[in-house]
Amino acid sequence: MKLLHFSLLTILKKTNTIRPLLIPIILCLTTQITASVSTIYDSHGTKSNGMGGTYTSIDDSSEAIYYNWAIPTSKHYLEWKFEQSNKLSTKYYNISINNPLSLKNMRIALLYSAIPNILETTLNEQNQPITTGQSFNQSLYTLFSSYTLPNKWVNIGLRHTFYYEKIYNDYGLSNQVDIALFKPIKIFNIPLNLGSTIHNISKSTIHWSTNYNDISNRIYSATISSSLLQKKLLIAFSKYYSRNNYYSSNRYGLNYYIYGNPNTNPYSSVYAGYNKNIITLGSSLNVDGWILDYTWAYYNPFSNSNTSEAINEHRLSIGKNFKPFQKIYLQKPKTTNIDPSLFIKTKKVSTIDTSIIANAQLTLDFNNNECRFFLSHINKSMEHKFNGKFVIEEINYTINLPIFWTIKPPNTNEVIMIIIEKTESNKTHISGFLSDTISLFLNNTQLTTINADQSFYQKIDTTKEKVFRLEIDILAKDLYLKN
Repeated sequence: MKLLHFSLLTILKKTNTIRPLLIPIILCLTTQITASVSTIYDSHGTKSNGMGGTYTSIDDSSEAIYYNWAIPTSKHYLEWKFEQSNKLSTKYYNISINNPLSLKNMRIALLYSAIPNILETTLNEQNQPITTGQSFNQSLYTLFSSYTLPNKWVNIGLRHTFYYEKIYNDYGLSNQVDIALFKPIKIFNIPLNLGSTIHNISKSTIHWSTNYNDISNRIYSATISSSLLQKKLLIAFSKYYSRNNYYSSNRYGLNYYIYGNPNTNPYSSVYAGYNKNIITLGSSLNVDGWILDYTWAYYNPFSNSNTSEAINEHRLSIGKNFKPFQKIYLQKPKTTNIDPSLFIKTKKVSTIDTSIIANAQLTLDFNNNECRFFLSHINKSMEHKFNGKFVIEEINYTINLPIFWTIKPPNTNEVIMIIIEKTESNKTHISGFLSDTISLFLNNTQLTTINADQSFYQKIDTTKEKVFRLEIDILAKDLYLKN
């Protein structure tokens, strides 16, 4: 395939009457070596590719710019990922960034590949390809930039794709506009994420320096995914469609967190996927916000791919997410120290560590004056009351506002109190009392303004919100284990 491609390149260069046909013929012949605009629509992102080319949608990853850029980013936290991958014999590099320069709901990504020192060939008198002793290069650049417009009905994402490719001394340019939709819903209390994209809405052409305009494709996709088992298990399905069957596919993916979940530090997950005739497996690790992903792809031997090509591909990416992950601490067991001078006496000591009392995800519905909440990582040795009612199970609850949340640890008279109420102007007030050993986080931000009497007060402007999501984390020094 490569030999034929470069022989035709030499012939067309020397034939001025058909030179305008140079680029389209090259593009037709290079589909298998990925030296064309089709690389825009390949599966990029190590973890997303490892899930069969479906967007994970639970991680709020910068890889969303390749699959569904309508998903809002988390606040103003920066995240970047750098990936190196192989597509047959060609190396690819890409970097994706969430919230560059603290611009919320912005994403950018850059894709680069190059094939240097390609031997040029020509045809001899017997029409057999022979090398000319010269060589040339091929390079490709793609810049993605997207912006998300959050909306209570459906989130909308707009993306601009700039494509540049150079083969020998000729180059091609393309500017495309892409749109995406994203909507999280619940059916029978099961969370579902619905997404759809249209690539290249206007079917922008690729304009080559040979004055030839090459028609590009329009591609549609629809995705449904769900997170189960307290966000530990994610399953996803995507359908891609185009008039060019090369871009049409069914994609399946799943991801399971064997330790932690997407919001914890550390976490570890394994994932798998299927995309056309490609099976993928991989794993992900997060330590202090540093994220390492690895994916192995295996091409089905029963497919129509050339068996002389490598059927194994490897992808590796490293990234950094600066959002404040929820820490997971391993509690140290009690130890016994023996006084060497008095063998008849022993002394028990307990290591004071930090533990999670509760993590609560609250959805405040101001129109109906109610709150839906779910408790995870609940310390069941403590008494948790919401508006006077005991909460002992990690299930979904619905109560009316205002909220009076009290937590009473065992073997102590201290009580943790959190009060959540709304004003007539739909502002949210959070107040209460904490002990010296308690740390309180509101939407991943630690509360530091605590008065001398251990009382606190926080006001959140929710005047523009009809539904407000609030995550509360309560951490404590594990003094209650001390004898």
